[in-house]
Amino acid sequence: MNDSRSQRSRAAESSSPEGPQLQRVARKAPRYGILERCIGYNLRISYALASQLFARVFEDQELAPIQFAALEFIA
Repeated sequence: MNDSRSQRSRAAESSSPEGPQLQRVARKAPRYGILERCIGYNLRISYALASQLFARVFEDQELAPIQFAALEFIA
C-alpha cells in the first residue's frame, strides 16, 4: 500500500515541471487564531478611515482615489 502511494507521488512529480515543489504547495497554512481576526478588523477599519479622509481632503477637486494614484505615478 505504501509502495503504491510513493509510485503515485513520483508519477505526479515527474509529470509536473516543478517536481517536488508540488508536495510543498499541498500543506495547510498555519492557524494564527484570534490574531487573524484582529488584524483583519483593524485593516478594514483603517482602510475605511483612509477612504473617508481622502474623500474629505479632495472633495473640492472631485478627484477619485484611482485618479490620484495615477497622478502620483506620473509625478
